Amino acid sequence: MFSRVLGVTPHQYLLRARLRAAARRLLAEDTEVTQIALDVGFNDVSNFVRTFGRAAGMSPTNFRRRGLQDSNILQAPTAADH
Repeated sequence: MFSRVLGVTPHQYLLRARLRAAARRLLAEDTEVTQIALDVGFNDVSNFVRTFGRAAGMSPTNFRRRGLQDSNILQAPTAADH
């Protein structure tokens, strides 16, 4: 039912929500990437960096440096995300 309504699996939805939260914090705070990764629910920082990189097309550090307010990673998940 969840997938039919939202177009993504619960796991994909949660992952995108975590990545959006991380992206917002990367832009708004000076908190270390490691702490942001842990705070948004990633238990493995290397997994966070890899997953964020696939979603944003760059590392969390580069994302922060560029200040990409209009990035697709900040948008809600869609069926195209899976």
